[in-house]
Amino acid sequence: MNIPSILLRYLVPAKPGHQGGAAGPPTAASAAPSAGPAAAAPARSADAIRDILGQYDVTDISPRAFSEMLQKLRQAGLLAEKDFQELSLIRLDLDREGTGPDERVNLLDLCRRQLERLRDELRDLRKRTASVPADASLEAPLLRRLEWLRKFAAIHGNPAGEGVNALA
Repeated sequence: MNIPSILLRYLVPAKPGHQGGAAGPPTAASAAPSAGPAAAAPARSADAIRDILGQYDVTDISPRAFSEMLQKLRQAGLLAEKDFQELSLIRLDLDREGTGPDERVNLLDLCRRQLERLRDELRDLRKRTASVPADASLEAPLLRRLEWLRKFAAIHGNPAGEGVNALA
């Protein structure tokens, strides 16, 4: 799964001059006249994802609202079942921490704290035993969720999509 570019296909690339002045690839809008109806689908998807994520700020969201957001993305066909299940684990994390369904929380901070806690635990465990893998495979699920949340926050903070491809 390629998280950095997974939402990119739904977003209009940055305008020329962004990212050191280099022009991005053609947008769905610029390709529409020659590509016909096929180019309209990504534009509709981009609008749908902006509409949904524009309603939800993952830096100030309740668990209930987060679940609603995920459900809307899934129903719109913007979130694969596998990704939906992985992101749903964030809701389980909130429940485990005792967060009420309508309590506001910063999911980026939550995920960063979980990652730091895991890294500390792994460091301590590695000091005591050599059987813990040294690679980042144990951190990978949390890192993927953090990347998703960063994308969601970026799109929410910039619903027009200008410059969002800089995250890829």
